[in-house]
Amino acid sequence: HLKQYVDSNYTADKLVIAAAGGMKHEEVVKLAEKAFGGVKAGPPVVGTNKPYFCGAELLYRNDEMGPLAYISVGWEAVPWKSPDAVTFMVMQAI
Repeated sequence: HLKQYVDSNYTADKLVIAAAGGMKHEEVVKLAEKAFGGVKAGPPVVGTNKPYFCGAELLYRNDEMGPLAYISVGWEAVPWKSPDAVTFMVMQAI
């Protein structure tokens, strides 16, 4: 069962390769091809349902964290090609 799970979930379409520091792009590509060149592509994934978004609010105060405030805000966004996408990008940057 483990092999079947790995074969169906560890596919090329689900991998991300990242590098940091003084590396040349060609070197990263060469190393990635050597390490992951044999990974098979998975079947195409078709999204049929829009994910359900449930907004929530959590207020938590911990005075032991010092004088700084740590704030996180989340909201349901619009699709990337929406005319309102730029507005949401500005909201994200604020």
